[in-house]
Amino acid sequence: GFEKAGPIPLKISMRHSCERFIVMDDLLALAPLHFNVIPTTQYIPDWRYLLLRPQLGLELINEMYGACVKAGKTLFARDEWRSKFIRSSGSEEFDFHKHIAAGFNYPPSQYQLHIQFMAPCLLPFQWAQAIKGVHFTFKRFFPFAFVKEVLEALVKEGLAEGVSARLDTKSENQQAYFSLHTPNPNSVQQNELPFSVRSADGDALPDLGRLLAFIEDHLKISYLDAHTKHVTDFARHQSLFSNWTKADFNGMIATSTTSSQTHTDTFLTFESSGDQSVKGDSQMVTSDKNILQSYGRPYTDNGSPSGCYYNYPKSFNAVTLW
Repeated sequence: GFEKAGPIPLKISMRHSCERFIVMDDLLALAPLHFNVIPTTQYIPDWRYLLLRPQLGLELINEMYGACVKAGKTLFARDEWRSKFIRSSGSEEFDFHKHIAAGFNYPPSQYQLHIQFMAPCLLPFQWAQAIKGVHFTFKRFFPFAFVKEVLEALVKEGLAEGVSARLDTKSENQQAYFSLHTPNPNSVQQNELPFSVRSADGDALPDLGRLLAFIEDHLKISYLDAHTKHVTDFARHQSLFSNWTKADFNGMIATSTTSSQTHTDTFLTFESSGDQSVKGDSQMVTSDKNILQSYGRPYTDNGSPSGCYYNYPKSFNAVTLW
């Protein structure tokens, strides 16, 4: 097989694999437990396409979430890992179905459906970014619970078949279809959908606001309420379970802004008064990630990241195109 696709290595840090799914560590992990789960028998550009086949979509994302839980429990089975990153709480016991941050990005970073799945132990820098709205971004991050509720409502209304408009699953050139990311809207029965589907050339990008308005008006499900609840709940879970302590770090970066809007970063050490100015925090953040990351497991004998290939390859003809 191919070793690389441009700058991206095709060896991955696998946590779980089977005929239907890959669960792997996120290359840009925000926390020591941050997975992506990808279906391998279906090509689904992004979460909106699940609305075309709500019953199948609901079953699929529940299976995807379950695969992440299975992989996560293997980490939690290691007492040393669990006690280091997840603090015991007298009021609540950690639950993979209650305390995980999970959801879909749209537009996605990669045009294949995947769930972001992370435990409430974000690195302090990443949690600070989340507070600023850099992570879990409004109208880009769609909580798993929101998407699941929408699919359940469509199924309940009997739209499981009525909305199952077929995209071009009979394409003779399926490899070309993959490269386009998204199908031709002419192959969709538009009268079955209250919103448009993105075309291959991008000219028919749907109005996300119109889609969310339909979901709220017709299904009585508010994205604003769902997103607010997700962010509020995860903030509580981060406070409750995150186990980072001052002893885990050498210091912190403080940013000051002058009247001319010039930003200066200063590294403040915890052990001494030897503070030093730094050019920026990106290099230090990268260094922290390299220390804490799970990516690249299993490591080689000399401690270098390795990774592995997926053991259940598929031909294009074996993959269902949504």
